[in-house]
Amino acid sequence: MGGTTPGRTRGGGALLLTCTMAVDLDLFALLADSVDRHVADEIRHVVVVPGAQLPLFRRFASHRREIVAQEDVLPFRTFKAPGALRHLSFLAEGFRRPIYLTSRLRPVRGWMLQQAIKIEATRAASETAVIHCDSDMAFVRALTLDHIMPGGLPHFFATPVSTLSAGHRGWAEQAARLLGADLPEDFRKTYIENAIVWSADEARAMIGRIEERAGRPIHDVVMREASISEYYLYGVHVERVARAGAVSPRAFPLCRTFWSGAPRADDAPRLAAEMRPDHVAVALQSTRPVPLAERADLYARIEQALAGVSPAA
Repeated sequence: MGGTTPGRTRGGGALLLTCTMAVDLDLFALLADSVDRHVADEIRHVVVVPGAQLPLFRRFASHRREIVAQEDVLPFRTFKAPGALRHLSFLAEGFRRPIYLTSRLRPVRGWMLQQAIKIEATRAASETAVIHCDSDMAFVRALTLDHIMPGGLPHFFATPVSTLSAGHRGWAEQAARLLGADLPEDFRKTYIENAIVWSADEARAMIGRIEERAGRPIHDVVMREASISEYYLYGVHVERVARAGAVSPRAFPLCRTFWSGAPRADDAPRLAAEMRPDHVAVALQSTRPVPLAERADLYARIEQALAGVSPAA
């Protein structure tokens, strides 16, 4: 059933989409618990994992959470490369994650495969909006449709930055090339965060435009690139190609992410005080060397501080 996302037929509404794997199982458990406690029940949660790992994740299935094999989402077949390659992680971080081979024996890094999954699952979504939720984040406030679609239009995160890194500039230029769009010389914006919302219609328009220009399926376009950012693809599409009024632009994201450092649980009251009212989630990047118990404690204390509850309660 390649290229489809199993589930009930729906129209409108929003879908949470998480692409994960066994190595992040404990992190995902924190996310799933936070979704169950804070996310409005009518918002469906689809979790895409490697087919061989379905048994590990089935305990998280519920009336609104579906666990789906990535083989049922992708319109092509993959084969996992030997796990021994992870022992080469001292050479490059990319070896820490699984590496796959396509049927044509083309190697695909796990994080690139996840981008293809995000794109294909969004294309197949029947909901109006898809919110991409990585395993290393957790909801600490209520998330409703009003957050995801303020004013009835999908939330769109884009914010100016004083300096754009060479890597992000490269992703922006790559997106403009694939889309056939102009990019200003003074372009300095980022679209990268956690809990990023896509309009399913605009994602499909983006995919169609890229496929028409390239003459190849979107997954083949993605796999041919050495590196790519799905969020820059979508962001540049929305701002440089899409019709006006398709989304609801916001300069602040729905998630407060700690990209560097390792905040301590004792910092929770200060971190909570620094969060904006529209921050409904927090994330500590999975590559941060923080034990799971400390990460869970940090998230719990931020949640308690936001609710005005003493950590001792």
